Amino acid sequence: MRVVAKFAVFFFLVSAIGLAFYAYLRATREAQRVESDVALNLSSIGDLLRHDIVDRPRDRAYAEATVARLRDHRHDVEVEYVDGIAEVAEDSTDLDPDAATPRRVRAVLPLRDAQGPIGTLRLAQIIPDSKTLLWNQLRDELLATAVMALLAGVLAVALGAWIIGQPLARMVEQARRIGRGDFSERLDGGRSDEIGILKTELNAMCDRLIEARQRGDDEATARVETLEQLRHLDRLRTVGTLASSLAHELGTPLNVLLLRGQSMAAGEVTAEELPMAGHTIVGQVEKMSALVRQLLDYARARKTPKGTADLVEVAHSASTLLRMVAKKHNVSLSVEGPESLRVAGDAGQLEQAVTNLVVNGIHAMPRGGALTIRVKEPSPARKPHSDRDVRAARIEVVDEGVGIAPEILERIFEPFYTTKAKGAGTGLGLTVAGGIVEEHEGWISAESELSRGSTFTLHLPLGGD
Repeated sequence: MRVVAKFAVFFFLVSAIGLAFYAYLRATREAQRVESDVALNLSSIGDLLRHDIVDRPRDRAYAEATVARLRDHRHDVEVEYVDGIAEVAEDSTDLDPDAATPRRVRAVLPLRDAQGPIGTLRLAQIIPDSKTLLWNQLRDELLATAVMALLAGVLAVALGAWIIGQPLARMVEQARRIGRGDFSERLDGGRSDEIGILKTELNAMCDRLIEARQRGDDEATARVETLEQLRHLDRLRTVGTLASSLAHELGTPLNVLLLRGQSMAAGEVTAEELPMAGHTIVGQVEKMSALVRQLLDYARARKTPKGTADLVEVAHSASTLLRMVAKKHNVSLSVEGPESLRVAGDAGQLEQAVTNLVVNGIHAMPRGGALTIRVKEPSPARKPHSDRDVRAARIEVVDEGVGIAPEILERIFEPFYTTKAKGAGTGLGLTVAGGIVEEHEGWISAESELSRGSTFTLHLPLGGD
């Protein structure tokens, strides 16, 4: 039930109860007043008769005729004239003790003139039954009460709709707009009551929500920018790790170029050998260009729209990029999996996440060993803090390192937490990798056993799950 209807019903009921109670009191008082009104009426009639009879003294026939005329006109009044004697000394009015039902009021008036008593007038009138009188009076009062209560209810509905209903409807619509995120509309003011205060507060809330939205947008933008900077710094950190290995990789093709150039400068290359020497130089330059380009592509901050990424290509790209670092640490890299497995996502970001895990795996094997990147077909997996399984593709990075203690395994994804020696790591590699995977609606799980190695698994849900 709407507020105005509730208000009108409540107002109608309160008015009806109040008016009905007042009507009952009025009817009760009217019923109680009947006896005194009848007595007063008899006294008035008796006075009129007495004056009329006394004006014609000692005329019995006239007195009886006057009484007869009264009987003809007032059938509800009993009148009797007693000639010659005065039964009472003065006027008396009381209930007739001889009348049981119905009750009557009796009046006795003495008649006198200057010569003495003339006679006595006896008058009596029946008092209406109190219950009947009360019911009739109450019926009339309740009818009037019902009309007044109905008018009050109609007035309450009209005033309620104007004063309460319409403003509340506008405020409800404003609340719905706010719920939809539309803060542009404002409610009209002009009232100093509670509804006016509520309108003012709704308008103020819109202003505060606009400010909060702007702050949220600014903070989100700043967070995204900071996250991108952290990822870029993480890439640069990896580039620094790759730099020394790159110098070693460039040494061999540079030596080939040097020897070929010296031979050509000394004229030791014949005309027939010149094309072959040129092809050799071009091949070595292309090899060096590919190494440098691969490193620059990884270091460059890229903003590419998410499309689909082949996880097998991502694994091979990370393996190729880190081959030099792995070789330096006597670690052999291998990739296992199907020929192709595509998921929705950004290949560059996923490559960075896998690269971070592989770098950590290489650093966990100070004595060398084998590190395997496995790409696995989608299968059901339970997402953390969820009660349902999703189909997710997986990339496992399995090393043969020293392993991670259980108490450390719980904290490895915390920002700036590292188990490496001071200055050897930033503690952001796993944090950045976890953030990238979370943006792809996925998660990273870790299993480790001391002296046996660790397995880090990227879970990437398929689109639609």
